[in-house]
Amino acid sequence: MNSIRKKMYISVTTIILAVVIMIGSVASYLCYNATFNSLEQTMQEVAKKSAEVVSKELNTYKTIAEEVGLISRLSASDITSEEKDKIFEQRIQMHNLKRINTATKDGLVVSTKTGTSEVIKHLDYFEASINGDVFVTDPLFDGETFEMYYIVSAPLWKDGIYGSSIEGIVMLEIDGKVISDIASGVVVGEKGFGSIIDDEGYIIGHPDYSKVLGMENAILKYEADGSGEDLAMLEKDMLSGSLNFGTYKNGREKNLLSYAPIEGTEGWGMLVVTPQKEYMNSTYFSIIVTVALAVLSIVISVVVVFKISDKITSPIIACANRLKLLSEGDLHTEVPKTKSKDETGVLLNSLEITINEINDIINDISYHLGTIAGGDLTRHIEKNYVGDFEPIEQSLIKILQSLNYIFKGIGESTEQVASGAQQVAAGAQVLTEGATEQAGSIEELAATINEIYERTIANNENAQNGKKISEEASMEVQNGTEHMNHMIEAMSDISESSAQIGRIIKAIEDIAFQTNILALNAAVEAARAGSAGKGFAVVAEEVRNLASKSAEAAGDTTQLIENSMKTIKRGTDIADVTLKAFNSIVEKANITVSVVEGIAEASKQQAMAASQINSGIDQISSVVQTNSATAEESAAASEELSSQAVCLRDILSKITVKHSSVKETAENKCCEIDDEDNDTYEVSEADEAEVDEIKENSQKPENAGGNL
Repeated sequence: MNSIRKKMYISVTTIILAVVIMIGSVASYLCYNATFNSLEQTMQEVAKKSAEVVSKELNTYKTIAEEVGLISRLSASDITSEEKDKIFEQRIQMHNLKRINTATKDGLVVSTKTGTSEVIKHLDYFEASINGDVFVTDPLFDGETFEMYYIVSAPLWKDGIYGSSIEGIVMLEIDGKVISDIASGVVVGEKGFGSIIDDEGYIIGHPDYSKVLGMENAILKYEADGSGEDLAMLEKDMLSGSLNFGTYKNGREKNLLSYAPIEGTEGWGMLVVTPQKEYMNSTYFSIIVTVALAVLSIVISVVVVFKISDKITSPIIACANRLKLLSEGDLHTEVPKTKSKDETGVLLNSLEITINEINDIINDISYHLGTIAGGDLTRHIEKNYVGDFEPIEQSLIKILQSLNYIFKGIGESTEQVASGAQQVAAGAQVLTEGATEQAGSIEELAATINEIYERTIANNENAQNGKKISEEASMEVQNGTEHMNHMIEAMSDISESSAQIGRIIKAIEDIAFQTNILALNAAVEAARAGSAGKGFAVVAEEVRNLASKSAEAAGDTTQLIENSMKTIKRGTDIADVTLKAFNSIVEKANITVSVVEGIAEASKQQAMAASQINSGIDQISSVVQTNSATAEESAAASEELSSQAVCLRDILSKITVKHSSVKETAENKCCEIDDEDNDTYEVSEADEAEVDEIKENSQKPENAGGNL
């Protein structure tokens, strides 16, 4: 069996362990989560700001391309190659561009230096710019120089006027390192960096420019050889727009990756990468310290709990062992001692007192029961029974008192039985004389009952007539209630019709409002037309006036309908109140009918009862005569009762109650007496009943007293 010491030790240790683990886990989780969330927000903000920098840089080149497209001389048909080169060279040196060129509206590009031509009509940037848009291409690879570059194209407007006809496009070539330089400017911690990818996942900007030249693509690499799955899936989700932050493993190192789309491009995105451990080392250290403190707390708590549980449970275990012996009937083994002053010390001390008290009480009860069994009823209860043992003391006292009173009461009752027998004989004689007088009174009572019976019959007839009239009145009230229900239904139909008219008026108001708007638009258009629209303005003004009047009429009609609806509502409320009153009248009329029916039924029952009383009077007369004969028989029985009382007196003369040894035991309830002829006589059943009555009376509080 598991001891309370073991249970307490395990329970408290488990609670402490659970609390420490829970607190440590929650603290570690919150610390990790707070750091991770802060890092996530920081990286997303860095990616967003970096994407804005790239977007602004590209917008700068777009602005340059638009500005070149607004140079009026470039759209002139008589411009020479030297003039073009001069304009282009000025912009190239100013904005650090690779080259600038133009293409005709047919897509023909002529090199001013080599004189060679090329058709670019089918390329996407030409189609976008010839339609009026500024376009930035994805990275392009120069097969001759083995370099990456971008083209920013813009429309070439005729005579340099924006919005005029497009005579061709302007093309700015930007060095591919420009985007990589922007990516190289993104620094996160010691090892964090930024990179730029296009809509297909190709790296187009990276601190390591060789990755751009090598056209690295994590998504295609995973699809080809299955490597770098985490990074590939993460980039795919980011390009689809479903994710902006995530983690992936690069070998054994876990990296954090943040993504932000670059505005103004065809799906480019800025990636910010940083090793997770670079920012989480302090968090990991905090978690390790928390775990170490938790383990240390658990060890200390276990030792303390062991000592405390042993100190608390030792007295309890000793008390439990002693109680087990007590349950087996052992009242003599000594109770263990303790120096503790708390509840456990009180427990052992109380147990010792309880066992000693129980031992004394049992010894005292055994002594008194032995004296009663020996026939001695003169002993007194001298020990003081405390607490819940007090009823035992009172019960012993009452037992001794009752036994003394019973035997003494039997002797006294014997004398009373003899005297009572004589009184019964005298009473029987008086009863005979009274019965004769009762017979005369019964005859007078019968005449009175007959008169009451006749009046009850008349009341019954009147009650039946009242019942009929009440039923007719109830039918009339029910008809009135049905008419009132019809009236309420009619008013409800009127209310629904008024609501429909209100909806029609609302439609008229909407038409008037729309007409007013159309009239206002017409007036505006007439004003724009000038003098040619004056007639149309007059018509529009008249239409607007008609719309206003229609709106006013609809409003007035609405007000009238609302007033009618209020009146109908008031009438409906009055009808409802009237209907409730009719229902109340019907209910009360039904109650009246029920009451009248009850009166009629009661009158009928009274008539029947009166008839039965007549019969009963006759029976009483017969009973009175019978009582007279019975009284004579009672006188004879009383003489027999007197002789039995003499017999009972002789029996009790053999029992001694006070100052003498009781020779008879409690089992001698039926006493036997030997007469001169050695015949045995037993106490009759009547005498036994008399003795039981005396016993019951002796137990009442008014019969209580001291020992005999």
